Amino acid sequence: MTAQRRIPVVEGDWSIAADHTDTLEQVGYQVLGPVSSVSAALHMIDGVHIDAAVLDLNLNGQASYPIAELLILKGIRFLFASGYSVHDLRKEFANARLLPKPIDNNALLSTMGELMKAA
Repeated sequence: MTAQRRIPVVEGDWSIAADHTDTLEQVGYQVLGPVSSVSAALHMIDGVHIDAAVLDLNLNGQASYPIAELLILKGIRFLFASGYSVHDLRKEFANARLLPKPIDNNALLSTMGELMKAA
């Protein structure tokens, strides 16, 4: 059941963000955002309960690693959405889930379901 599961979408491209938002909302997730910067994302998730997150790795030239680090500290699962490969990730994120862009909607939902089960 995805009802009331809160998922921030952090994506540098507004059309991709809109697609992720629509896809997640259609199955009952409550989407926070979307936002397109590290500072906006950190502000958005500060003090708010979230269940998982979708993070674009490159937010208009700035890496989303500070957001990922905060999520790890809070024990919140996330996935990176990126045109980069897993080999491009900093080594401490080598085991993070990475979906290559363009992301298939079914892959997004499947991966989000896996993250929810593992939480």
